[in-house]
Amino acid sequence: MSDSVDSNQKSFKYRTVRFAARSALVMVYIIVRILPLWAHRPLASALGLALHRFVKRNRMLVIKHLSLAYGDTLSQFEIEALALRCNRHMAMNVFEFIRFPAMNSRAILKAVSFEGEEHIQRVLEQNRGVIVLSAHFGNWEMLGAALVARGYELTVVRRDQNDGLVNAMIQKQRDRKGIKTIPRDKPLFKQIVALLKANELVALIADQNAGSDGIFVDFFGTPVSTFKGPALFATVTGAPIVPIFMVREGYMKHRVVFRPPLEHESSGDKDRDILAITQACTTAIEDIIREHPEQWMWQHNRWKTDPPENPEN
Repeated sequence: MSDSVDSNQKSFKYRTVRFAARSALVMVYIIVRILPLWAHRPLASALGLALHRFVKRNRMLVIKHLSLAYGDTLSQFEIEALALRCNRHMAMNVFEFIRFPAMNSRAILKAVSFEGEEHIQRVLEQNRGVIVLSAHFGNWEMLGAALVARGYELTVVRRDQNDGLVNAMIQKQRDRKGIKTIPRDKPLFKQIVALLKANELVALIADQNAGSDGIFVDFFGTPVSTFKGPALFATVTGAPIVPIFMVREGYMKHRVVFRPPLEHESSGDKDRDILAITQACTTAIEDIIREHPEQWMWQHNRWKTDPPENPEN
């Protein structure tokens, strides 16, 4: 009987939280669509401040994860100040995403500059496709739209959101911007290989906890469970891995940063190669986060899965 009551209480709490989150999203959506552009940035900053101060769970998660990464180098005061900047950045992402329906390719390219584009142009000349390594960094949704607007054929391997309404909104905007997607939980090996053979871009977001399916590599000095997809497809197809990130420079002002392709010589041991490439991918993501720490999604528990006592990786 008590188990049934606990289950009902948890279900009620979940429905209540989901209703509150949806209501807040709808309210923000209406405000953003009504207000003039000049009012967006100060309002997004205020929303980020409110998120930081009044949503305790969010604030504690961000501070906890920042402490895991920067506890040895930043004071508590500095970590809390950085956490506030993280929440303000996330609020700007939300505002910008709501504006997506009104933005065509020309408007997107007007808001974005490109740095290091010669790296991807050079590897495309090899006609092996490109594995795009990216992360939940900057405005990652606008990154895909900017690459497509720039003329690249892009397919993103996606993880669907738990909330169906939010997922539908996000997917609708991706479709409108010409971003092709593949669900991560579906068979995708042959499809990705075919896209790479057609010399297209396949984007893999490789900065989230992989649970028991991942391999452990170093991230901010701690072993974390990591998806090995980029490394696996690189070893199987020979396609180069090019890190690409969207760096925020202001509200509706961004810079797409193309990094040099990750270099790795085969050792003849597939498992060892996959581990080495996965570490290189994770290091590339850590490097861009260290440059702009407020622009990563610290709400995600990257350190959730503990490494095995006797790792065999």
